[in-house]
Amino acid sequence: MIKRDELIKFIEKTIGRDLIQKALIKDEIANGVQFLGQENVSKVALGTSLNEEFLLGAVKAKAQFCIFHHGF
Repeated sequence: MIKRDELIKFIEKTIGRDLIQKALIKDEIANGVQFLGQENVSKVALGTSLNEEFLLGAVKAKAQFCIFHHGF
């Protein structure tokens, strides 16, 4: 298990500040953390697009954290 905030910091460090800034310039709305969710994370759902099917699958898998390429 990992704390949500530690996971977010790890992801941001791994991606790099430069790439995050470039993404924010291109599309400031759909990049970065969109929902905070639970404080403790033991299961992460990975997907391409945020949509109903993805979210239903994440809930079914009991994921506490979701990572996807395409946001809203």
